[in-house]
Amino acid sequence: MRSAAAIGVAALVAVAIAGCGDEGLSSAQRDHLAGRIAAAKRAAGAGDADGVRAALVRFRSDVRELRDAGALSDDDAARLLAGALAASRRARSELAPAPAPTATVSPPPTATAAPAPAKPGKGKGKGHEKHGKEGD
Repeated sequence: MRSAAAIGVAALVAVAIAGCGDEGLSSAQRDHLAGRIAAAKRAAGAGDADGVRAALVRFRSDVRELRDAGALSDDDAARLLAGALAASRRARSELAPAPAPTATVSPPPTATAAPAPAKPGKGKGKGHEKHGKEGD
């Protein structure tokens, strides 16, 4: 799963670099955005969901600043923000730690009472002769 998340973040790199157009981003601004994405990709490769999220939060903040400064068009900024959000969600779902196995606790064995021994006594059973007249 880690490689899938890293691939998702890497796809965002392609969108970030190719989708910005030439309207106002300097080479340094492009490199700065690419650096944010590279940090997210490294974190995804390491299975660090929090690191991915943090890098993408910084990326989105940078995109908003560039948009507000007029260096990015609204359309390019919207595309980059949507891609970053999708990558963040994908990383969160794919890099989430596996749930810890729940231990099943078996109840302790209960002591069962042994059956009470049969009392010797009068009874009609095998081996008992009929009492009656002798000598018939």
